[in-house]
This record gives sequence, C-alpha cells and structure tokens, in this order.
Amino acid sequence: MLGLAEPLAEAEELTSEFRGYRECTAFSGKIAIVGFGKMGALHATILKMLSPESEITVVEKSRLIRRGASTFLKDVRFYGELDEMLEKEEPDIVYVTSPAVTHFALLSKLASSSDGSIFVEKPPTRDSKQLVRVLGAMGSKRVAMVGLQKRYALPFRHLKRLVDSDRLGSVESVEASIESSDVLVKTARFDDLKRGSLLDLGVHVLDLVGWLFGRVTVVQVGASSIHTRLDDEVNAELADGRGAKVNLHVTWSSQQVRWLATRVLVRGSRGVAEATEDTLRFRLSGDQEHLVTKPIYYRDSPLVNLADPEFTFEDMHLLCCVNGGREPETSLAGCTSTMTLIDEIYAKMQFGKPDTHRR
Repeated sequence: MLGLAEPLAEAEELTSEFRGYRECTAFSGKIAIVGFGKMGALHATILKMLSPESEITVVEKSRLIRRGASTFLKDVRFYGELDEMLEKEEPDIVYVTSPAVTHFALLSKLASSSDGSIFVEKPPTRDSKQLVRVLGAMGSKRVAMVGLQKRYALPFRHLKRLVDSDRLGSVESVEASIESSDVLVKTARFDDLKRGSLLDLGVHVLDLVGWLFGRVTVVQVGASSIHTRLDDEVNAELADGRGAKVNLHVTWSSQQVRWLATRVLVRGSRGVAEATEDTLRFRLSGDQEHLVTKPIYYRDSPLVNLADPEFTFEDMHLLCCVNGGREPETSLAGCTSTMTLIDEIYAKMQFGKPDTHRR
C-alpha cells in the first residue's frame, strides 16, 4: 500500500512555491529570442502566454524559417542578424536558444552590446574557460540564467528536501543518469562543438548532482562513440566529499527511451529515494513506500503548460528575477562549478566499446 498523506502535504508546499510566482511574472518589456528552433519557439510561446503585454522579437539566420514563421506570427518582428535587432529594439531580456556552438560568440556580443537580462539554453558555453571569459565581460549586475530546467521539476525539488532534511540519513551511494534517443544514425553535426552527450545532456544531471550533494570529484570515466566521433555514451564514477560513490550514465543514443529521461537514485543510511521528471518514490526506515506522481505535483500549476511543466516554471522564475532584480537559482555564474566538473570528466575520459548490457 502506498502512503500519501505526508508526501501530499509536501507536494502541495512545492506547488505553492511556484504558484506564488504568478504575482511577479507580469512583464510588459521587450523580449528577444535568438534562434527560432524548437526551444526558441517554445520559450517565445510560453513567455507570450505568461505576459501578453510583452513584445517579442526574433533573430533567426534562416530566411526560410523567418518567412514561414512570420506568416502566422503577425505581432512578432523578425531579424536576420543580432546587431540589427539590438540597434533597433534594445531588448530588456535576450533568450539565446541557438545551437550550442554559437553560444560563446553570442554571449560575448551581448556582454558588450546590450544591458538586457540574459537567458541561455544549456550548455552555456563549450567549457568553463569560455564561461569565465563571458562572466568577466558581462559583470555581476545583470540577471543571467541558464536553461537547466530539471531543477524546476517538482520531483527533483522534493528529493532535495529529503536529502537536505537528513531523512535519508547519510548518503551512501547515488545513481544519476540521463538518456535520450536523439542520435541514432551517423552524423557529423556536433563535430564543430568537439564535445558530445556529456556536454549536451550531462550538464543537466551534473547540475542536479552538484545541487543535491555539493562538490564531487572524478574517479574514472569510460566513453564510447556509436554514431558520431564524440562521446555518444559516458559512464563515470564520481565521489562526493564524504566518500559516497556517484555512478553517472549519460547517452543520447539510447534504444530504450523515446524521449529524454532523467533519474537520480539515492541510497542513504535511513532510506532510499528515486526521482525522475515525473515521479518521486521513496521508503524511509520502518516506513511504507511513498509514491508521488506528476498529477499530484501539478494539479493546478503551471497555468501555461506547452511542454513539461518545468519549462514554464523556469521562465516564470526568470521573469520574477528580472522584475525583482535578484539572481536566478540556475544563474550563469552558478553554472561555473558544473562546467568545471564537465571539463574534469572530459580530461579523464577513456574511449572504448559501448556498454551494450546497460538498460
């Protein structure tokens, strides 16, 4: 039998936290979207629904995309170049949702040519050196946020409560994984970035690991190239400051999942908990198993839900930070430790055959 009374109360508290964001998301300024692919279109739509008074402009190099999108987005102004848009619009917020290989150049340009707040999709840059250069040029006064939306998924926020409150006891081991089926055929489209699934997907789960457990060190790393010349699959052993083992698995070439799947399993001295984007399952010593599911967490929030709820929550969080002049939870500066860890994992990476036995 699954007990729900106490977890239900905690789920309601977590939902209430974001429900309160409704009061601070109203925004009537200019928002620019740089890169109108899947993520650019998603954020533009969420932002317009959250704040109908806002003005949306789009920078997109593809003339075909500009022409097609402009036929049904009549109130959106489209530009082919960032410089032209900055000169004519002077946006209050700029969303960088273009391919990752372009992020460093775009952020560097925005650091010198715009005073607006910034949101950049993950990964913010190729490595920590690029990120440090951007932060140095940008200064510390503006609001700048990274699209690490897994932190805004309520099952992971609930897991953090269990860890921080010590209800699981001392952490003995962790399994952290993220999988997608994005790359299942031969491709060279990531070659310019020179880094693969660890940077593209692993940044999400490594951000969660650092948020939940603090600084970790790299013990050993194995990787394999399946469809690209890069790391299509990564398996690593990490360790936290108390010596607990953290097993990491990252792949964008999974045959087992249809869409992105993130999982963190924590074994402690007084309990076990497992969180995904959709559920939290845990059992404490001497207690029954508890299961909290997506319909329980998101009964009446967010009001706008075009993809997973965490995408809306992160946009609500950014708008509240811009309106209140405060630093976001997933700030650009705060991402430095995660990007440094990614560098350290790449430095120890040894390539071999893919782990075909892993499910």
